[in-house]
Amino acid sequence: MNHYKYVGCYKDYNNISQKHALQLVEGSNYNLDRCSQKAIQANVDVYSLQYSKDYNTMQCFLGDSHDDSTKQLNNAKKYGITPEPLKDIKDSDFNFATFANQCGKLEDGHIYGGIDANAVYATDLVIDLCNSGVDMGQLKSPSYYKDNLSELNNRFNAIINSMKTSYLNYLLAPSNSNTKKYIEDTQLLKKLNLDYSSMQVEIQNNINNVEKTITSKDHNIKNLKGNQNLLKVKLQDLYNSDNAAIGVLYDKKNNLRLSIVENIFLIMIMIGAFFIYTKLNIKSISNSKIAKVVNTVTNHIDAAKDAVNDAAKISVKNTVKKTLK
Repeated sequence: MNHYKYVGCYKDYNNISQKHALQLVEGSNYNLDRCSQKAIQANVDVYSLQYSKDYNTMQCFLGDSHDDSTKQLNNAKKYGITPEPLKDIKDSDFNFATFANQCGKLEDGHIYGGIDANAVYATDLVIDLCNSGVDMGQLKSPSYYKDNLSELNNRFNAIINSMKTSYLNYLLAPSNSNTKKYIEDTQLLKKLNLDYSSMQVEIQNNINNVEKTITSKDHNIKNLKGNQNLLKVKLQDLYNSDNAAIGVLYDKKNNLRLSIVENIFLIMIMIGAFFIYTKLNIKSISNSKIAKVVNTVTNHIDAAKDAVNDAAKISVKNTVKKTLK
């Protein structure tokens, strides 16, 4: 199940830097499902699809797994949005090489990029983070505040010790130099209090951002758990059904080919029997006997076909059992 959502169509490959917005994945002929699977395996929040004018294939690009979620999406957008509107493509065999800096939506509802255009997809988490204005790269660690608080405390102790001297000197001998020193210490103390207040506000903002991040991740986890439960129910239903769940298309094709061969074989038997009856004029073989022979052959063929179908169903159920485990 694809838990990535379409974000937009963005320009790619800057002529000055000669770099793509995201990292190119090796291989070719990617579609939406294959590229999203690559993103899941790489544990990244952003991927894109783009047509290659050099290789005439659909390419897959991924965000850098070393970057935080919001930076991955910002990188995908860094060359700007494409100037052309989204193209609604009715023909599923449309050739993306015919246009550039534009994305197209196929009949299946999936959106792909043309030449130098990335159709960007991202997880719900990174979309929520960007919409809420939370920059993961700006979140500060506890050690950052611990070091800053230690520095502020050292400054505070130094100012207090200095004020003890300057204040006493100012009281005992209110000369210009003592007054000036005392005023300087007082101003430093006021600035220190402002720095304390600023750090307190920064800590609170960081707490709020972390709370938003946790809430978004928790929401995303709940969605994934819900999707997982739905898939388990579907797999269980498929396992309990008589129809094949995995490889069903393969089974149908085989059964169709088998039926065609059986029918051809049956027709050949009937033609051969009719030829023998007509040409050799064997009077002793009646039409009813020929029909009986044909019915017998047909029954054997049907029995063989049922045996093949039963074996296919058993194989499919065993495969589903392994998948569920």
